[in-house]
Amino acid sequence: MGKIIALKYGKEKQIQPIFHKTMSFEKLPQSQYYWNQCKGGAEVTDLRDCTDVDPTCGSKVYRITPIPGESFDIFCYRDTEQRHWNLIHNRQSSAVDFFRKWTEYKTGFGDLTGNFWLGNDKIYSLVKLAPYRLRIELEAWDGTVGIAEYSDFQIGSEADNYQLYVTGFSGNISDAMHKQNGEMFTTKDRDHDQLSNNCAIRRHGAWWYTSCSAANLNGRYEIDTGDSNEAMAWRFFFVNRQHVPMKKARMMIQRK
Repeated sequence: MGKIIALKYGKEKQIQPIFHKTMSFEKLPQSQYYWNQCKGGAEVTDLRDCTDVDPTCGSKVYRITPIPGESFDIFCYRDTEQRHWNLIHNRQSSAVDFFRKWTEYKTGFGDLTGNFWLGNDKIYSLVKLAPYRLRIELEAWDGTVGIAEYSDFQIGSEADNYQLYVTGFSGNISDAMHKQNGEMFTTKDRDHDQLSNNCAIRRHGAWWYTSCSAANLNGRYEIDTGDSNEAMAWRFFFVNRQHVPMKKARMMIQRK
């Protein structure tokens, strides 16, 4: 299938087709639940992703192998329904600087039990052979909690500049990701957005910017003293405010 061409902000934008619909699921390794992973048994390294973790096990770091030959550690978060999610982004404090270059976002940085970005290559390894959903959990500085879920989430490879596909919104806050669908990833040293200037520099972050973005979860960690488009922010988190700085944010994906 070829690329779909669209015009946005007067510039040509290439939107990749939905990745998982063009791939063969028969090639995926078969996974099973490994009951000894959280109960003191032998180490198991061939979990495909967090979806395969025993539902009675708690949230912790596991070793996964999403495709043969590619293994890495990931934090598996268990929700209240005992479903495990692959945590790809977490911010709880200013302890880690997220204003970083392309290579660092490619490989990942931070502490998997604290503030981190998993790494675009690792995220691509997870999603390239199966359909996933995305969940974003946010907390404002007054304690208000917001949830945004997207029924379809994929990104492209580095050759496609990690182009984003995200649709199917539901949640109790605004849909601040809808304009990012089809956009490529931009960092302060790699500009792929729709603006003549680099949005990552303007927004002090790295993201799938248009020109620029309603969501900026890799922006500067700031206390909420008023709207800030450089902050780790979500547009219209509160309906009467544009760019609301968040106290906490995390992104997680789950295989469907």
